Amino acid sequence: MLLRDRHFRITASLILFAIGIGVMIFFAEELLNLGGQLYLGWGSFFIIYLMSKVKYFRNQPWRSLFIVLALFVSCRYMAWRIFDTLMYTGFFDFIGMTLLFLAECYGFSLFLLDMFVNFSPMSSEIIPLSEDESSYPSVDIFIPTYDEAEGIVRMTVIAATQIQYPQDKLNIYILDDGGTHAKRRSKETGHQAWRRHYSLRRLAKDLGVHYITRDTNQKAKAGNINHALQHSNGDLILILDCDQVPTKDILSSTVGQFIDDRKMFLVQTPHFFINETPVNNVITGISNRPDESEMFYRKIQPAMNFWNSAFFCGSAAILRREYLMEIGGIAIKTITEDCETSLILHAHGYNSSYINKPMVCGLSPETPSDYLTQHSRWAKGMLQILMHYNPLFMRGLSLPQRLAYFSSSYSWLFGFARYIFFLAPSAFLILGMNVYSANWHEMVDFTVPYALSILVVISYFFAGSRQIFFSEIYETVKGFRMIRELMPVLLNPWKQKFLVTPKGLLLEKEQLSWDAFPLFVLVTINFVSIGIAILRWHYEPIWHDNIIITAVWCCINIWLGLMSLGAFWEKRQIRSYYRIGGGGTVKIGREAQATLMEANLLDISVSGLGFTLPVGTQLSVDELIDLNVSDSYGNSYSFKAKVMRVQKEADYYFYGTQFVAEQIASPEAIAFVYGDSGRWQRIWDSSAELKQSKLQLYLLTKLGLRAVRENSAGYFKYISKSIGAFIVMLFNPYFWIYALTGLANWIIYLFYLFVVYTISLVDHQQARSFPRLQAGEKITVYFPKLDATLEGWAFDISLTGVGIKVNLPFLINDNEAVEISVTGVTQAQHRMDCIIRRVIKQGDEVILGAEFIVDNSNFFKIVGFVYGQGSKMVFSLAIQNLRRILSYLFFTGELADERKSLSESSRAVSK
Repeated sequence: MLLRDRHFRITASLILFAIGIGVMIFFAEELLNLGGQLYLGWGSFFIIYLMSKVKYFRNQPWRSLFIVLALFVSCRYMAWRIFDTLMYTGFFDFIGMTLLFLAECYGFSLFLLDMFVNFSPMSSEIIPLSEDESSYPSVDIFIPTYDEAEGIVRMTVIAATQIQYPQDKLNIYILDDGGTHAKRRSKETGHQAWRRHYSLRRLAKDLGVHYITRDTNQKAKAGNINHALQHSNGDLILILDCDQVPTKDILSSTVGQFIDDRKMFLVQTPHFFINETPVNNVITGISNRPDESEMFYRKIQPAMNFWNSAFFCGSAAILRREYLMEIGGIAIKTITEDCETSLILHAHGYNSSYINKPMVCGLSPETPSDYLTQHSRWAKGMLQILMHYNPLFMRGLSLPQRLAYFSSSYSWLFGFARYIFFLAPSAFLILGMNVYSANWHEMVDFTVPYALSILVVISYFFAGSRQIFFSEIYETVKGFRMIRELMPVLLNPWKQKFLVTPKGLLLEKEQLSWDAFPLFVLVTINFVSIGIAILRWHYEPIWHDNIIITAVWCCINIWLGLMSLGAFWEKRQIRSYYRIGGGGTVKIGREAQATLMEANLLDISVSGLGFTLPVGTQLSVDELIDLNVSDSYGNSYSFKAKVMRVQKEADYYFYGTQFVAEQIASPEAIAFVYGDSGRWQRIWDSSAELKQSKLQLYLLTKLGLRAVRENSAGYFKYISKSIGAFIVMLFNPYFWIYALTGLANWIIYLFYLFVVYTISLVDHQQARSFPRLQAGEKITVYFPKLDATLEGWAFDISLTGVGIKVNLPFLINDNEAVEISVTGVTQAQHRMDCIIRRVIKQGDEVILGAEFIVDNSNFFKIVGFVYGQGSKMVFSLAIQNLRRILSYLFFTGELADERKSLSESSRAVSK
């Protein structure tokens, strides 16, 4: 039975290949000398390189042969690193060597996962709908919005009303999270929220769609969608970010998958961006080149789709309501609610599908800072999934699904390894740490073929979506930001905030993003390392081989750092509407001529068209003309426009036109520009033709040098100012008072938890009552999963949690996340995240044992809630807990009497 399973056969074959590779490596190590290793390493690399250039090796079964050979080269290198280079030469050398080796192990493990996941990428076919519309499922279109401009929302809603689907089975909803009741009641945001509420409600009425808002912004986008699920009833849900404008055929191309497969819960389509990412925007004037996001949608999602692991990406996706409601709606435990939802539904045995055809057009972040904000949110959410669910051991998933989801989460930790590689050569040249014990000949035999093979394999897997060096630039640009953003997740995976990615921003001037500062420091360190290398070459001839290797390594780091600095350059953005590559022809009518002229359509937008005419035909600036165009469906459109710009080229004129005011961003313009998926498919295919790579790398390096020249003085001034402020802080007595108080709090708190845990091992019943203090006040409990709010009584509290007595009209499970609002000792209002650890039925009421989600960011807030603030809080915390601990150890009867009185008082409070 197992042999008939496709995934099982593939997995078994790969395991056998791995065993064979291990045997080959063993005999190669035993039988070959250094000369033989040179031929083996470089020979394997050249074979891999040649195979990557032959198109037959891109598909199975030849693809398997390429993967096996690449696996041999990488495993051979790691075997050499483990058995021949790891040696103890000193304590600090050991620390540096271990860090570098761990970074290499991370890269190697990720490399193995990539080879498995990319075994045989597959895009699902479009299943046409039948002519019998009565069999179609009903569809709700959700358009969540928070603080985006009304113009952006309007275009998406208008395009949604033009989708080709039976109108009696289609409902469109604007989900407004920027005009919630809480925001309208706020003194700070009330005026703006009311204005947004009226504006979007009027927009919905004008366009004949539904408008939904809610009481609060709990759980961000996931909470917004879950609230809308309670107020709609379509069989399928199409979710569109408010900047994701759909084409007319998005439902006719996707709904068939749900009809064909009853267990299908998701059909995901690519996110296609009308504007370029900040990295692409700074290098050339080529439009719509592939960026990192396209790599995900072109290559990674089809690879995941082969293993039935394609996941929900938050927008441009259709989900089945029945299965979504089965798990309580969109998942809310992490800030990447989309992937989390897919993971849970896959574990329930349902299927997903990915159609590799762009049918939405959206906006990418305009600045490097916004770009990093978006990607850091994805990184934090995926790391939360890894820590909360651990896909490798999650029940219900097949082995390929576990590895695919684990790879998607695990890959976001690359920043730690990236910066170890950046600093490793400087650790040797500046600090004298021997972090890589190998000579020049061994590096040539093992390291260089392995490094080049990795570049070839990356180019092979992601051909048409990413150039070789650009993968390094993207990871370098994001690396330090990922470290900074992921550290809080590692400390506390529960408490993370959803950040909305800014879209549609205008930039008035060119400048270097402040996020480039860490890269500037790293480039400076590597420059200093080069100078020290020159000195050490003169004074330490015994280390010549290592100095050459690390100096070359530093030069590569400097070049990569300079290009990455160039990628942080923020270009001006003054267009309100983006121009898109056109294609096709446009017919031009003039008042003075009866015949129509035909021109080549060069670019389009909802505000105008650009076209070319031969030199013999000339239009004048400010002339009014008629433009007649058609889309790939055969629909004709007519626009009246004014000639705004004329530019003479070699053998033609380029004309830039602008529609008359009433036709700018009109439904007709939106239908022509955004409604045609054939246009997006042409751009999607043409952008896969990677061109001018050398020019792009040159321009990035040039921008990086400009960034260093124009910003060095400011950066060094900032560094000296920061060092001065740090020195002043060290001599400030208040700093030491706060530091010592905080340290005392942590010591007392950790001691407190240690004693409670120790006692719980000895006497669990005593431990449950030991740490709690008497309370008796109203408490509000919010259940995000159900979007429900209840009021109850807090009858006891401690640093670990709060006991709540409440009338519960619904069922909940243990370990469910809730948010509580309660007044503390200082009469201040506190809102804290908790986990329900116990649910105890007591008559008509329920007792909830809620445990605080504690990390270093909210610990002091919890202590202040329980014991007060300042020195009084420290004294109270120490004395009260010390007395209770001593009572337990020496006067257990006294503690029992106290617990009895506490129980009686809590019953009196409840009455």
